[in-house]
Parts: sequence; structure tokens; C-alpha cells
Amino acid sequence: LGLVRRLVQEPSVTAVFATAKNIDTETADLNSLNSPKLHLVQLEVGDEHSIARAVNKVTGIVGTNGLDFIVNNAGICNQMRLADDLSKAFVMEQMEV
Repeated sequence: LGLVRRLVQEPSVTAVFATAKNIDTETADLNSLNSPKLHLVQLEVGDEHSIARAVNKVTGIVGTNGLDFIVNNAGICNQMRLADDLSKAFVMEQMEV
């Protein structure tokens, strides 16, 4: 959140996209910025359809100007397990996010 706040304040930055699984609850702190530069986008990084929707939304805003950079800070930790208790499916889910 701190990076988003800082980028929104930067005069040379024209658009900032903040993503979250649930933009209503997970980005509430950003609503106070009231910046026309800030765009909140729903994104589940483990879901191909969600990724496609996010790409379409961002593309609709930036058009042919494209993006200068992306910071992907996604992660999950649903359960703490010992290495002996890890299934392949569990490890793959962690890595895909």
C-alpha cells in the first residue's frame, strides 16, 4: 500500500493500478487517496479468467501507451505444514500464486 500511495503522489506517474482478490475489502485503505490516477482492479492471480479480465481493464485505460512497470506482490499461506506433509498439489498452488 505504501508503494501505491507514493506512486500516486509522483507528478510523472499518470496511472497506478492496484489489484486484489476483493477490491471492496482489501483496498479500502486506498479509497482515501481520492486520486484520478488510481485504478482498483479485481485480480485472482491463480485464475486465468481473472487475469484476462484484469488485462482487458488495464488495456482499456492505458491503450497503446502500455505500462512502465509491474510490481506483483501476491502470496498465500493458508496452512503451515511440515515438509513431510506437503502434497504436490499444495506446493503447486503456492508456486502458481
